[in-house]
Amino acid sequence: MKSFDHDLIQKVNNSKKILVTSHIYPDGDAAGSVMGLVRSLRLTGKTVDIAWFNGVGDRFDFLFEKESILTPQELHPGYDVVMILDIGSEDRTGFQDIIRELGCSIINIDHHATNTGFADYDHVDIDASSTCEVVFHLIKTAGWPLDASVGECLYTGLVTDSRHFQNEGVTADTFLTAAELKKLGIDSAPIIRRLVQNRTAIDLRVLGLALSTFELLCNGQIAIVVLRDKDIKALGADYRHAWSSGIFSYLVSLESALVGASFIEAEAGKVFCEFRSKLGFDVSRIAARFGGGGHRGASGCSQEKPIEQFVQEITDELIRQVTQFKVST
Repeated sequence: MKSFDHDLIQKVNNSKKILVTSHIYPDGDAAGSVMGLVRSLRLTGKTVDIAWFNGVGDRFDFLFEKESILTPQELHPGYDVVMILDIGSEDRTGFQDIIRELGCSIINIDHHATNTGFADYDHVDIDASSTCEVVFHLIKTAGWPLDASVGECLYTGLVTDSRHFQNEGVTADTFLTAAELKKLGIDSAPIIRRLVQNRTAIDLRVLGLALSTFELLCNGQIAIVVLRDKDIKALGADYRHAWSSGIFSYLVSLESALVGASFIEAEAGKVFCEFRSKLGFDVSRIAARFGGGGHRGASGCSQEKPIEQFVQEITDELIRQVTQFKVST
């Protein structure tokens, strides 16, 4: 693991009031790293607030029971530091202008290779499987409290961002981190049930729609699915059900598929694209080219343009890169 800057830890230790946030539409790593860090820092006696542009969503709300999540409009100056987790670029918070108006130092904790180094204190460990893994080592290095309540959050993010320890970026240290979290006394079974055995009927209907309409390109090396807003709504769902349906990993589970791309149309003309890949094919570069980012094997981006145009642009780029790609031996 990459060693931590002493000045970063001292900045947190010398702060009394801290704000913690992460990216819009949070995944398990964002939710777990934020809540895990918040719980640890509160055990030191610090005042710690959480703010999120659009909330945490239903899938990970079990980590935030009885927690007050501030909206950006509720924030006011008075914080000593803002800690931004699991974000490659500051705009992914959705309220970077408000953060800057708070007038305090910013700490950036992340593991994405596409991170732009936007903060006053940056710690980006691209060898870590998740930001939760980075936060775990930060807490240990700083000597902050680490109990089962903290461990529950970090374990959630570790499991989800490693795709249940299936990502190619998983290392021996990932398993050692999981083992240390288990030693804290956490019960991992309920966490796993919530993550993989807690889908709704609507989730499955969205999954069914996607599986019945996906297409294959480049001799099956590229799998794409396009979920349009009208079709999603016809199921009584909305665009967020695409994330809880599990479709992203399904596409790349196809034996011939090197990469899967899922296009989800939301209201007001916004289109999301989620990539998953295997065998070392780097989708983070493609996502970054279209204003997003993420991992080598799991990335995403979004733009406001007609879905047909977005699909064509990304598909053309995928075909170009897949055609040139050679699997490492």
